[in-house]
Amino acid sequence: MSENSGEGFTILAEWTIRKLRKIDFEKADEEEIIRWVLYSLGIEKLGQDIYLYLREKGSATSTEIAEKFGISPATARKYLEQLHLVGLVDYIGREYHLSFEELDRSLRSILLPRINDVLRTVLRVASLLRKRGIPEEVLPLELQEEGLIDLAGKLGEKMRKIEEKARKLLWSGIKVEEEGEFVVMKIFRNYVLSNNILTKCAEKGKKLVMHVFGPLKISDDLDPSLASSVIERIVVYGSVTGPRKVLSSILDRLEVYGSLSMR
Repeated sequence: MSENSGEGFTILAEWTIRKLRKIDFEKADEEEIIRWVLYSLGIEKLGQDIYLYLREKGSATSTEIAEKFGISPATARKYLEQLHLVGLVDYIGREYHLSFEELDRSLRSILLPRINDVLRTVLRVASLLRKRGIPEEVLPLELQEEGLIDLAGKLGEKMRKIEEKARKLLWSGIKVEEEGEFVVMKIFRNYVLSNNILTKCAEKGKKLVMHVFGPLKISDDLDPSLASSVIERIVVYGSVTGPRKVLSSILDRLEVYGSLSMR
């Protein structure tokens, strides 16, 4: 989404977290709990209804959803975009479907990394204060009141610790070990995942586990079926970009603490 705020900023994305309502989880049924979660994320009843419909049906186009709920296709797309923004709904072509069947996995794998990416941007801006000698007091009150500067500082400290560990590795920034049925890779630099490493794992009859501390790019010619059969788990502290057909095949085994971009 993009909207000019009139104050020199462009709004790329907004997330709403409401004050949590009380709910008796012992007595609540599955639908009530799902609606509680969605409402807490700022999604109104119609958006909740659309999510539950996709959960039941599997997939649908915006036109089908518009006909189902008696709304215009534009209104249907608005709610679908909101569900997509919080990581609950994805799309292939014209059809929308749930990103994951498990609600918590969608929030953990997609929503949190997206919010984290925004906070990292704030961190980069906040780090300029030390270089330019700008006092924090001149920043917008919103940043001071929400404590984002403190959070940025904590994130910066964690990243410095990661960099210290990286310097102790070989100059290549890649450490590969075999642990039982797994090949475990720890990567502290930009990395492109290609068919080569997956083929080597397959030939050994082993699954691949990756921990990437930096940007990860999925090669355009990566075989989706090979990736699905070989990859056990990939955890990325940084951005991930790659073909939609490949990323979709391993999305349930991918944890991204940064941005995720499919093409």
